[in-house]
Amino acid sequence: MNIHEINNKLKSLIDETGKLCFMKSFPSLTDEIQSIREELDSNEFRITVVGEFSSGKSTFLNAMIGKDILPHGVKETTATVTYIHNVAISDPRINKAIVHFTDESHEDISLDIGKDRNALVDYVTTSDNRYNVVKDIQSVELYVHFTGTEEPIVLIDTPGMNGVAEGHREITLHEIRHSHASICLFHLRGIGKTDLEFIKELMKHQDTFFFVINAIDDINANEETYEERLAAFSNDIYQHVFSAKKMPENIFGVSALQALVSRDHEIPRLYQTDKTDLTEEQRQQMFKESKMDFFESTLFAFLNNSEKERIFYESICNRLLLIINSSRENADRNKRIRETNINNIPEKKKIEELIRKADESAQKFRSNIEAALKARIEDLRILLYQIIREDLQKKDEELQKIISNWNIDEAKKAQDNNIIGKRLNEFWSDQTMSLTEKMKKGLNDVQVSIISDMKRAIPSISFKDKKLKIETKETFEASENSMAITRLQKLREKKMEAEKELKKIKVDESSSSIEKKLIDIEQEESQLRQSYRSMLRDLGTRPPVHYREIERTVSVKRKLFGIPIPFTRHDETIIETVADDYAQKNYDKERRRIENQYNASIKLKTGEKEYLEAKLEKVSLDEYRLKDYKSKIQKLEVDIANEQREMEQMMKNNKSSILKKIKKDYIEAVEKQVGLNGQMYADLTAGVRENLQGIKDSMLQALYKLFDKKKEQYINELKLLIKKVEDSANVSENEAQIQILSSDIRNIDNLINKLTRIKNEL
Repeated sequence: MNIHEINNKLKSLIDETGKLCFMKSFPSLTDEIQSIREELDSNEFRITVVGEFSSGKSTFLNAMIGKDILPHGVKETTATVTYIHNVAISDPRINKAIVHFTDESHEDISLDIGKDRNALVDYVTTSDNRYNVVKDIQSVELYVHFTGTEEPIVLIDTPGMNGVAEGHREITLHEIRHSHASICLFHLRGIGKTDLEFIKELMKHQDTFFFVINAIDDINANEETYEERLAAFSNDIYQHVFSAKKMPENIFGVSALQALVSRDHEIPRLYQTDKTDLTEEQRQQMFKESKMDFFESTLFAFLNNSEKERIFYESICNRLLLIINSSRENADRNKRIRETNINNIPEKKKIEELIRKADESAQKFRSNIEAALKARIEDLRILLYQIIREDLQKKDEELQKIISNWNIDEAKKAQDNNIIGKRLNEFWSDQTMSLTEKMKKGLNDVQVSIISDMKRAIPSISFKDKKLKIETKETFEASENSMAITRLQKLREKKMEAEKELKKIKVDESSSSIEKKLIDIEQEESQLRQSYRSMLRDLGTRPPVHYREIERTVSVKRKLFGIPIPFTRHDETIIETVADDYAQKNYDKERRRIENQYNASIKLKTGEKEYLEAKLEKVSLDEYRLKDYKSKIQKLEVDIANEQREMEQMMKNNKSSILKKIKKDYIEAVEKQVGLNGQMYADLTAGVRENLQGIKDSMLQALYKLFDKKKEQYINELKLLIKKVEDSANVSENEAQIQILSSDIRNIDNLINKLTRIKNEL
């Protein structure tokens, strides 16, 4: 069967599925099969790029594109799905991006990334911007051309399984389920136990994987070669992913950063600290060292191979089978309920009694959930403590054995390179990842056991497809991050820390310079105040108000015996005293003018003085800290030199004694860290205790919510049975629905058989 025939047959099956009467009640399934049909029309091969937060997915994709256009970094974490379509260079969409919003009323936005390579930041990351990307942005379509293949492929940049924003996991899982292959990107340390969860999820939906460890440029050649790291990574995949049943294919190690910088000529240097720009010859050598050419040639060879077509259509078949099987289960369940209505409906009173008993048993069980959860979490805590003790004891014995077998050269090398300290740091990292994984599994087992009890409290309701959505953020904090073992190493680390702090202190102006400016400002302010007082003195004292007498003629009524006589008037001359405040008002006006003029200038100088005083305080503190750190560094350099001389002298005098002392010091230091009374035991058990306490309340509320929901579902189904009893007179309509459902089930079985045959012929 050729590709064209397979495509047409699958489209025909999709059309038949859409015609089922039962599908009209499930629009989500209809939408799903319609999206599969669109996928068949486009015929694009979908590859998800997955990995933990900060594993370098965006840098990796930028390297393949050849331009630094997808934002990356700790503060710019991918928060939505970006579909990177491979199109021809002549395609009018080349170097364009289309932003699709969750709100359908919001029009799509078109961006030209050829002109503005930073155009995507606001639309795909969790950095501070104008959109809540997880909620507002549905997806971004990016159109570029990959050198090396003309195949219609889509690389999908996902947020990651452990991203920092709510909703990341769900977005990524959705893309995994709808893709045909995956590139799994890992940190240089390789596969950790926390990575296994999403790889197992991948394997439920896909069979084709490209496993890639990133940042091989960080490999320390003195400790491990590239070949050794890749072999260890391949063995981890073999042991943990494939359970030692088959050897993995497609294992790669790359440096996405080197590949990107070598291709993107707008990036002048590999690291910001580099002093010179890269030459073309250096870029070519860097690309070769990145190993990206081997990965891309393998990937593109696969994409140009007919095997890709089989995987594409097999993926389509699997997803269609899931949808059709789900439809059959729903139709079958509905049919059984209706058949029960005809053949075996209990009397209404019996159903009401079941509802009453369900309420009683639910209330009793709900009150016991908290006690059950506490008991099971406590059991988990005790188990994890035991695991910690066993792991620490093994590590203690392992390190002591290594130390005991040292010769003098090995002991000296261990001192110079802090080998044991690095092993302890790695052990701490492995322990925290392992305990996090065990806690998650243990908490999941606790949930499963309580949900199992729920089944007994609420009969006839299925829990198997329901999972609690409980967000866990397990963290472990070490009391002592640095695990330098010897005094020499500790002195060196203290010096490094002091040098780091020294670099942070920026003194762009000396305190003496600021003090001089401050004196000048104070003198200017003093002169202004003197001028102000002088002007007021020249103005003199405020003049008084002068009074004078004036004569004025007024018309008044005549009086008889002191009583005014109406309609009789005569003129009289009176003398009045009036105030003359003209000089006083002129004085006040002039004083206000002087005050306004000088107060504004004095206020400005006072502000400048306060600013300089604050700056002087900060600069003086920085200068003091600068001097203090320089003094510390000088003292540490002296101590380091003395320690080295002392060690060298002791080695000259008696190598046997010095070796014995080194071993003794190391064994004591290791015991202090990994002994059963050591620091790691205290830190790890404290982390377990705090994490379990932190999750208990949220898990309890989630269990309550699930239990109440299932109880309500059970009671609603009983109430539905009551309604069916009450409506039992309409038996003919019920029988007609049973006939329709029976027909749908037969048609669905026929579709499943056809689809299975197509899949087997691939």
